[in-house]
Amino acid sequence: MVWDGLRPDRVSREVTPNLWQLAQAGVWFERTRPGRTARTNDARHEDARYFSSVDIIQSVRWTDDGRGVRIIDQRLLPGKLVERDLRSLGDVRDAIRTLAVRGAPAIGIAGAMGLVAVLEPNESRSRDELLAEARRVAAEIASTRPTAVNLAWALDRVVRAAAASSGTAAVMLDAMRREA
Repeated sequence: MVWDGLRPDRVSREVTPNLWQLAQAGVWFERTRPGRTARTNDARHEDARYFSSVDIIQSVRWTDDGRGVRIIDQRLLPGKLVERDLRSLGDVRDAIRTLAVRGAPAIGIAGAMGLVAVLEPNESRSRDELLAEARRVAAEIASTRPTAVNLAWALDRVVRAAAASSGTAAVMLDAMRREA
């Protein structure tokens, strides 16, 4: 990950604690150049810079093994950057209910991906059993935030992808993963 537009010598635990934490985790700085000066009421930040460009940080993505959903826990930002892996129905519902994942699109994505992660162990079931389980789990995830339109929409798309696929439960799960 590259942060462009902030001088590396301005990253410190006191002035920029979140960037300092990222730097300690291996984020490097290159192609730095002066940005616009930020006006603040704090003398320590008089020379603060806006980022001219930043690589995309994914707040919701698949885990490294592809069998779970990794989120940035939004409840702890900006003080701490913590990632959580969601692998069970309880994990997914808890992340949505407690606002560990925030923002309508992110909630929909986390729900859809979470549905697939929860259903992964059902690969050996029959097609009808998996589809029934997908509908049941999707309804449970949707009930976590009944007014979240993006959540219901995303879950519906994933279930429809499963229903439209032909073949075994493994083929259905693959179609669901692609849609999520």
